Amino acid sequence: MCGIEFYKDTYCGHRWARIVQPCWPGYGFTTCPTFFTGYAQPQPVCYIAREEPCPACDLRGVYDRNQIRMVVRLRSGFRLGMGPSRCDPGVEVRWCCAVM
Repeated sequence: MCGIEFYKDTYCGHRWARIVQPCWPGYGFTTCPTFFTGYAQPQPVCYIAREEPCPACDLRGVYDRNQIRMVVRLRSGFRLGMGPSRCDPGVEVRWCCAVM
């Protein structure tokens, strides 16, 4: 699984996720198969973006979407059921991560 870090810019309020350790050369959000399984992933480390440019404001939307994705919404919760996938029988309890 590729290593991910979350960033939040305190100036503009945008949040984004960035691949910091690909599991294979060239892998990222669009090519790594672990992002398409539907299984819950461990929560990545979150940082305040002090030296990182905001992809939306500073880079004006021109960035590699295989390596960086903007975070639209964060969700937290837990799942009780037969497996970690949404297709498995069970109940998800959410309290409000959707990634663009």
